[in-house]
Amino acid sequence: MPTLGQATREAAEHFETLTGIHVEMDLRDLILPGAWIMPQEIRYDRLDETTATGVWEVNLIAGPTVDLMDALDEISAMAAKVNEAGLGDGKFETASVTIMNHSPDPIPAMTFTLELEVTD
Repeated sequence: MPTLGQATREAAEHFETLTGIHVEMDLRDLILPGAWIMPQEIRYDRLDETTATGVWEVNLIAGPTVDLMDALDEISAMAAKVNEAGLGDGKFETASVTIMNHSPDPIPAMTFTLELEVTD
């Protein structure tokens, strides 16, 4: 059975390959603009012991900018790449993320749910 860590690494690699958007699992390592992937759940819902379904929350985070409209355009462009790659369900919600090593202020972001089949 794949572990949650293995599944998250696999999901991050799959996401980055299909979208070209830099992704990190550890927020402290994120280079902006980029994506932060966090596991939500893993379901061992298959008869096959080596396959599971993983669900992740992905935050598309703008680069540090002083102009809100530029930040919104930037995260919208990332969302379009995700949509073009066929990832997620096409529903993106606006959010903000505070990343202490980038800015003490919240940074505009968009979040969506990614569900993938993962294997051991």
